[in-house]
Amino acid sequence: MKNTTDIVAVLHECTTNDTNGNPRRVYVGLDAHGHIRRIEDEGYAGRPEWVRELAAAGVWDVRIDVTPKHYRERIKLSRKLDEMNKELTNA
Repeated sequence: MKNTTDIVAVLHECTTNDTNGNPRRVYVGLDAHGHIRRIEDEGYAGRPEWVRELAAAGVWDVRIDVTPKHYRERIKLSRKLDEMNKELTNA
C-alpha cells in the first residue's frame, strides 16, 4: 500500500455532480494527528484499491457532504501532495 501505512481514518467527501453529470467525490486519508496523508478523486472507478485494503484492515471510510468549492480545493491539494511526494521520492 503506497502512502497508506499511517492512515487511520478515511473521509469520503461527496458533493453534487457537475453540470455534465460527472461525479465529484474524493477519498481523503488521515493520520492519527488528523493530517491529510492521501487524497484521491473517486471519478467513475469507484472506491480505490487503497481504501478497500484499509477497509479490510478495519479502517472504514466515513461519508460526509461537502460543497462543490470544497471538492475543488481538495483536488488542488491532491495535486500539491502528489508533487511533494514526487520530490521526496527523487531526493
